[in-house]
Amino acid sequence: MKRFISYTFVLILLASCGGKQGPVKNPQTDNKPLTPNEDRGIKEITGFYGGDCTYSQGKTPSKTGAIRYFKLQVTNSSALDKVENIAPLSTANIAITFYNSLERERMNFDEIQSVILFSDGKKVENHFSAKSLDQVLMKMSTVLKVIGYLKEKNYDSLSSVIDDKNGLTVFNKKALIKEIKSADDTLGNIKEFVPYGFAFFKTKDQKRNILHISGVIVRDKLNNEFSVDIDADSDKEQVLMISYKI
Repeated sequence: MKRFISYTFVLILLASCGGKQGPVKNPQTDNKPLTPNEDRGIKEITGFYGGDCTYSQGKTPSKTGAIRYFKLQVTNSSALDKVENIAPLSTANIAITFYNSLERERMNFDEIQSVILFSDGKKVENHFSAKSLDQVLMKMSTVLKVIGYLKEKNYDSLSSVIDDKNGLTVFNKKALIKEIKSADDTLGNIKEFVPYGFAFFKTKDQKRNILHISGVIVRDKLNNEFSVDIDADSDKEQVLMISYKI
């Protein structure tokens, strides 16, 4: 329960550094104007990370036809500079934050591209398919259900959504719930969950697609990092594992 202490503090620092809304810029004059939802999504990104956000829209050729994309590039963000070590998570969070703000516009894009330019010159770019982003949004309802049970200290209901017979990990669910309960007593009451990103990975046999969602639980005593692993292709509202890091 005491692993990765510095990583947790880095995430909390990011939460405190965001909030300054930077300008939305479009360097390409041939782009379509932003819809209100697109504009709102970009402003949510700069509102969280600060800095500047430029955007572009277009198509790239592929073997199966043109891929329609919306690209977001964030620069001059001191908050992101402080968490450069978790850049892949940050690019994922930029993409899902923007995609979540869209409604009918989602049908216009096959992928969202996220780019971060750090002050040291490093550039990190990742592409996220609309299908994967839809999966994340769908599974976030399960994550929020877990957070709700934790907030209510409803550990019986929490136990019911943890799948300890998943065939991937072996653990004692009763012991896990006991550890979570003990940690909650020390950390204090939950105020909110702040997502910091997601990642997909395959199991060793390449047969199952796992979604990892991580962030910080903001509390009245001590914040802590929180993450869950979910079977991305399952229709069940269950999680494979819950992890606290304080």
